[in-house]
Amino acid sequence: MQKKVTIYDVAERLGISTATVNRAMNDKGSISIKTKRLVQETAREMGYRPSKSASSLKRNPRRIAVLLPDTIHGYLAEVEKGVYKAA
Repeated sequence: MQKKVTIYDVAERLGISTATVNRAMNDKGSISIKTKRLVQETAREMGYRPSKSASSLKRNPRRIAVLLPDTIHGYLAEVEKGVYKAA
């Protein structure tokens, strides 16, 4: 099974930061047209696909994602409860 291509892979291939890749792929922030095209072309060639969960979060800004390793016991369970209560 082939590894999923990430923005980290694209950034490493081009020798640029992941922030630059992110700005190019999302058409945000100040980035030259040349760099934007290079990033998008490289991402396409490498088979980069944006995360479905990340794009769904952009479409629904009222949704909050919390990723915690184990919330059954201890401190992280309390963190999860606090996030839920605050939201």
